[in-house]
Amino acid sequence: MTSPIAVFDLGKTNSKLFVIAGDGAVIDEVRTRPVWRDHGDIRVLDDEALFEWMRRELARVVEGYAVSRIMFSGHGCTFALAAGGELVHPIMDYEQEPPGEIADRIDAMAPDFHETFSPLLPLGFNYGRHLLWLDARDPSLIDKTESILPYPQFWTWKFSGRPLSEVSYLGCHSHLWAPLKDDFSSLVDRMGWRSKMPPLVGAGEDVGRYAVTLSDGRTTDVAVHNGVHDSNSALYFYRSLGFADFTLVSSGTWVVIFNPASALDRLDPARDMLANVTVDHKPVATIRFMGGREYEVASRGWVKPISIEAIQSVIAQRAFALPSFAAGGPVQGHAGRFVGPSVEGRNAPPRRSSISPDDRPFARSHRLGQHHRHRRRPCEVGPLCAAAGGAETRPDRPHQQQSGRQRAGRSGPRLRRCRQKPLHQRLRGGSTPPDARAGRLSPHMAADGRDDARRHRSEGEARMTTRPLLEMRAISKTFGPARALSGVDLVAYAGEVHALMGENGAGKSTLMKILSGAYTADPGGSVLIDGLPVALGNPLKAKANGIAVIYQELSLAPNLSVAQNMFLGAEPARFGVIDRAGLHRLAQPILTQLGIGFGPGARVSELSLGERQMVEIARALTTKARIIVMDEPTTSLTSRETERLFDVIERLKADGIAVIYISHRMEEIYQLSDRVSVLRDGAYVGTLMREELTASKLVSMMVGRDLSTFYKKEHRAADDARAAVLEIKDIGDGRRVHHCSFDVKAGEVLGIAGLVGSGRTELARLIYGADPKPRASFFSMGRRSPSARRAKRWTRASPT
Repeated sequence: MTSPIAVFDLGKTNSKLFVIAGDGAVIDEVRTRPVWRDHGDIRVLDDEALFEWMRRELARVVEGYAVSRIMFSGHGCTFALAAGGELVHPIMDYEQEPPGEIADRIDAMAPDFHETFSPLLPLGFNYGRHLLWLDARDPSLIDKTESILPYPQFWTWKFSGRPLSEVSYLGCHSHLWAPLKDDFSSLVDRMGWRSKMPPLVGAGEDVGRYAVTLSDGRTTDVAVHNGVHDSNSALYFYRSLGFADFTLVSSGTWVVIFNPASALDRLDPARDMLANVTVDHKPVATIRFMGGREYEVASRGWVKPISIEAIQSVIAQRAFALPSFAAGGPVQGHAGRFVGPSVEGRNAPPRRSSISPDDRPFARSHRLGQHHRHRRRPCEVGPLCAAAGGAETRPDRPHQQQSGRQRAGRSGPRLRRCRQKPLHQRLRGGSTPPDARAGRLSPHMAADGRDDARRHRSEGEARMTTRPLLEMRAISKTFGPARALSGVDLVAYAGEVHALMGENGAGKSTLMKILSGAYTADPGGSVLIDGLPVALGNPLKAKANGIAVIYQELSLAPNLSVAQNMFLGAEPARFGVIDRAGLHRLAQPILTQLGIGFGPGARVSELSLGERQMVEIARALTTKARIIVMDEPTTSLTSRETERLFDVIERLKADGIAVIYISHRMEEIYQLSDRVSVLRDGAYVGTLMREELTASKLVSMMVGRDLSTFYKKEHRAADDARAAVLEIKDIGDGRRVHHCSFDVKAGEVLGIAGLVGSGRTELARLIYGADPKPRASFFSMGRRSPSARRAKRWTRASPT
């Protein structure tokens, strides 16, 4: 039996270290989150921080498990520019999209698809495309570069000192490799990069030694093996066992499906099809789609663990979720839905899948393809895992398509792949069985089948996925010499209500205006959606990124209908004329989704304030908003309207929408929020979970000290013997105020309360004399006044 090997599996969101024993079992596992930072207008990796973590953990496992070998696998498609033993430029986030002004020029330089089998993928994702971008930014960068290193080979170089290339990563939709020629592409020669490409060395080859410093100061050498592209290492294992005509599904954020027997001429780049290159230089037909996000949308954020038996049960019942729940992938243009028999045994009329066999180039003799040809019935259970886990069923509902930026992010939980020793022949370890733990799902991967929206109030925290929907990092804002925000952080998850609290002037509105695009933050901060940095320079960009803000002051056109307000500026038209019938057809499903009783044709001026608030929310949903900010939404609502609003918020949570809720009413925060973040004087104070909320803790975070030392209130018993300073009898205006009488005594505070429209303001105006000729008797200091104006003068002149 060979000694254990340490495999660093390096992704953008998570980087992991696995210690794999000689029999293929994973005997240790640890992970970290790489740090990404801004470098001008691009996002780059803090490679030194990651290198330090790798060295520290390597020393630990060398001491603990006698590890003698290390290897690296890399996700995505990125690279490093190196010269003289150091980086010429930081490693870029491979999901970044080049600026629009140069993107078209870059894309025009890409080789033909049938040369590289690399489609023009969204959000960067092309190694060569980012090289062209850097060259356009600063041609001297590549001139100074000695070695262009694929990402796994960058770490091989860091540990061994040898600059190398490896074909499985180089040939992964990079534009730099021509699989049919088994050589670099024409782009490499046109740009003069061939001399900067290090020599090709096979994945898993022993390429050097690295001296590990142990805790007692001693050093020991470990062998460094050349790195590999992560999905191709799994493909290699099964090919090494002799399989030829099979389909391999490498499941993770991106589901990558390989079929070595499929012909390359059947690939369609417009449907996310491409050719990868195996570790032994063979092109392999590939389909990919955003599996992690598909799962997040389809399962609605279920976070309970799922067993292999549960998955097998779902498959045995022939229940499947068909893409696309999220945009992108090989079946673009088809709405995601569940097909198969009803889990609860209820029958449904048969219908065919919307994906025909002709649409699937891989559906030939392979088991996956054959299975798609069967007739199906719609599955009435929303999440697949409810089929095996016994969760409640819910009807399928259409899912909103997501933007190109959203679909391309590396997000969502990852399925544990086989962690057997890859490339066993080159590592001289012999063939090994798959990891016994392979296929075990992360506890964050499951499905949410609950249809009772109120249930989410108590389970809001459980709905939060492992990756935030929204991250605002180190947001600052100055207005001249005044600093409104100072390094504020805010994180919101899909399907939660995140309350934002703080005193007046704490910076809540400023932060939300930055999120809405109304303000631009100072340099140094960043906003991420689905883990991807976004630029929110104006409200249109914020809207395009799924952000909607509902302000305290409503912005509706009262003379227009509900449907016209919902689609104002985006009305459907026929022959240049607004299609009113089509407008109502688009509006009605959204109103129904929110449980709104009035129709799309109702005039807004005839609605109550609470109903107008619902129209604002409905308008936000027409933009396919995934993040909705509500700024003091209940200020003008009755208790009945407030309760109705809360019901709608629970529906939004159930649909996976993140709600950022701003309110000064504590009881609303306790009732609605899953988490509460507090700002004070423009700075972030902290975040509390629902179970941590107490009035004293929340208020002390807002004001900076315990309220018991802030206000010392002395209660004084009522003194009926004191004289009335002001006495009013039978005041009224004949419209809102009728026969009101009261008095105010010396040293007394009299509060006047009531709902909007109850007459409070009108009463104050009558007392003050702003409205003429009130019907009333005024007494000040016991003397009768013939008018409100004279009573006001007497009151001012009277001693207190």
